[in-house]
Amino acid sequence: SSVSVNGAASAVFASDVYAQDVNFNGTGSATFDGKLNADDVSVGSTFSSVTFNDNVTATITTHGPAIKLASGKEIDGTIDGNADNTGSLVLLGDGSLLKAVGNIHSLSSITTAANSTATFDKSVDTKTLNFKGDVVFNDEANITDTVNFTADAQSMTVKANSTFDSNFAGKNSTIIFDATADDLAFNGDITTTINNTGIIVLQGAHQVNVTGEIGDATYVLSTIELAADLGSASFSGGDVYAKNITIKGGSADFSNNVMANIGLNGVGVGVNLG
Repeated sequence: SSVSVNGAASAVFASDVYAQDVNFNGTGSATFDGKLNADDVSVGSTFSSVTFNDNVTATITTHGPAIKLASGKEIDGTIDGNADNTGSLVLLGDGSLLKAVGNIHSLSSITTAANSTATFDKSVDTKTLNFKGDVVFNDEANITDTVNFTADAQSMTVKANSTFDSNFAGKNSTIIFDATADDLAFNGDITTTINNTGIIVLQGAHQVNVTGEIGDATYVLSTIELAADLGSASFSGGDVYAKNITIKGGSADFSNNVMANIGLNGVGVGVNLG
């Protein structure tokens, strides 16, 4: 069976929907107040948006319009643009994406909500991340544009190899590199726009390798902390500027210049200034 919404209509599905194919064309919008279980969902380029207020199980392709997910809900299925840098995903609160986002073609943007947590269980590929609240990347994240923090006390957790630049933008927030499951390689610069702001935490039993500039001579980060459970850390791509580097566990290798106060606060910890 199939479901189609055409023309300028605004369609509201009050109950659960089960279908093989769901297609949206025209200039209207659609809202699902119940669950959606489908094989494929296709959203045409002139359609306004599709809002899901309950859980979704489907493969979704957008030709440009926004896919919106209500707080506390999840999408179990890949989300793709029909071409690279096409379509957007908007999380209206806490949300879980169980499959890849930008699986074949990257999205144009992903927007997360303030005072909430967005969790991506599989890979993410997008041009822009409009970052509010907290974000957890359990798999690879590849983001073209610089990711800017927008408030104090935000956190971003990276648990797999990822590539993007980030800027604390003067906010007292935190990036956590978690190598609990496996070695983690992060490729990107991490900067700020106000001196002594921004915290990086490296944790987990494996190695974290950061390739990129950390801070700069004008605006240094506040703290880089190597947690007690860390296996090891390597800073191999650029200079490191921070007010303090605290090493509570593992060892740290710095391949380039380091401008920071370094504290060795654990048994058997070490630092190599290459």
